[in-house]
Amino acid sequence: MTALIHGSPKAAGGNSEKILQLLEKRLTGPCVRVDTARTGPETWEALADCEAAVVIFPLYVDSLPSHLLRFFMEWEMDRREQQRRALSLYAVAQCGFYEGEQNRIALEQVSCFCRKAGISWQGGVGLGGAGGFAEMPEALLKPLTGVISSLAEAVNRKEELPSLQFASVGLPRWLYLAAGNQSWIRGAKRFGLKKRELYQKP
Repeated sequence: MTALIHGSPKAAGGNSEKILQLLEKRLTGPCVRVDTARTGPETWEALADCEAAVVIFPLYVDSLPSHLLRFFMEWEMDRREQQRRALSLYAVAQCGFYEGEQNRIALEQVSCFCRKAGISWQGGVGLGGAGGFAEMPEALLKPLTGVISSLAEAVNRKEELPSLQFASVGLPRWLYLAAGNQSWIRGAKRFGLKKRELYQKP
């Protein structure tokens, strides 16, 4: 069984949830979902029944969300106290930066956790441009769905990824940034603000 670990503080509807759904469709074996925002003894028992796990999370200041760090600390303690079975862990980090490479440090942090917790680190993928994930047509998301498919194949075959993999959306960087800037302006207008007010400083 494979655990799909939802590492976002958003309960539902976020980019991490969408990526989790895409991955789940590509996995051939049984899966169980684990929510890092709400943990208890049943969380660690569910993980103990799994041979592999994939954690999907958003990048927070080039690192992991604070609640995910707490989750890892509690998980490490459980594995030390209960002498759990061998487990393999993969990771998917996503961010609003255009470059998927921006997720490298966070993925390396997950590998450090694996060493401390006695978990086999199997590699991960970093997805850039996820800020427009919800609004983009499927054709522009192909670079992202491609690496998600590669990850799913590795999980299905119980293989380690050959290296960290990074991808971004199928848009030029300048166009992605321009679209993001327009999104800020549209959002401000919905709250009755003008463009120049976005530049105000305290």
